[in-house]
Amino acid sequence: MIENIEVFTQNSIRVRGCAGTIYVDPFQMKEEPYDADFILITHEHYDHFSRDDIAKVAGDHTVLVVPEKMRGKADEAADLVNAIRPEVAIPTHYGSIVGRPEDADVFSKMVDPLISFLYNSKCRRQISQT
Repeated sequence: MIENIEVFTQNSIRVRGCAGTIYVDPFQMKEEPYDADFILITHEHYDHFSRDDIAKVAGDHTVLVVPEKMRGKADEAADLVNAIRPEVAIPTHYGSIVGRPEDADVFSKMVDPLISFLYNSKCRRQISQT
C-alpha cells in the first residue's frame, strides 16, 4: 500500500489506489500528468494552494476540495474552480468552527453553474445536477 504514496515538495502528496488518484496540496510539480481524480487543498497558503500546480494535475473529471474559511477569498477560490473546471467543487470549512454557511453561498454564486457543487449537510445544500 505504501508504494502507492508519493511525497513531492513541501506538503504535496499523490496517492494512487482503486478509487483513483488523489493529490493533496500539489506544489512545484515537475510533471503535468493531468491525472487527478481528487485534489484536496488544506489551506490558502501559496505552498498549499498553488493555482499553477493544481492546473498541472487536474483532469477533465477532477473533484476539487478547497477550504474557503476566510471571507474575501471566495473570489480567488471561485476563479480557480472556473479556470480548471473540475467536474465537482466541494468547498469545506463552512459553518462549524470558523466560516459561515452564508460564505458557501457567496462562493457558489461565483462558480460557473455548469460545475456541480457539493456542500456538507450543515449547509443544507445538495450537489447540483448539470
